[in-house]
Amino acid sequence: MAAAAQAVHNYFKQDGRDIVYINVMNNLSVDCDCDGSPASPKMKDIGILASRDPVALDKACLDLVFNHQSVADDDASPLIRRIESLHGTHTVEYAEQLGLGSQQYTLVNLAEQTGINHTESESTNLFNVYSLDGKKLLTNAHSLDCLEKGAYIVNGEKQIIE
Repeated sequence: MAAAAQAVHNYFKQDGRDIVYINVMNNLSVDCDCDGSPASPKMKDIGILASRDPVALDKACLDLVFNHQSVADDDASPLIRRIESLHGTHTVEYAEQLGLGSQQYTLVNLAEQTGINHTESESTNLFNVYSLDGKKLLTNAHSLDCLEKGAYIVNGEKQIIE
């Protein structure tokens, strides 16, 4: 953890700004971590995200949850249902309207830049996927495995999934 904190510090010190927002996405439950009796976590570790822009940070976290490839004992669907039932994405949209930041972001993997090792391999290829009629299907997805056979626009290029 200390190495990760140092990598974040080194990455952001270049600009000389004093504030960095950090979200730890580990053992995610449908309940707030401030809840005295939260529901059991359904999602495992996604990672630690940091940004100078709190809106971009929250948007990235939402996208990672919504594009999570669920498997046994690591299921995003309860959290997605809770976010949708409470209209949680509107908070980020409204924060941007208020001028608190922007929903635009780029994920940078500091492990690649710093040599910090992880116990699990991580995919750093992110995919933005649209249907041929322009409907956004995935944002910053780590995999295309969830797509049915067909034609898509993947990161701006037409791709056939067979």
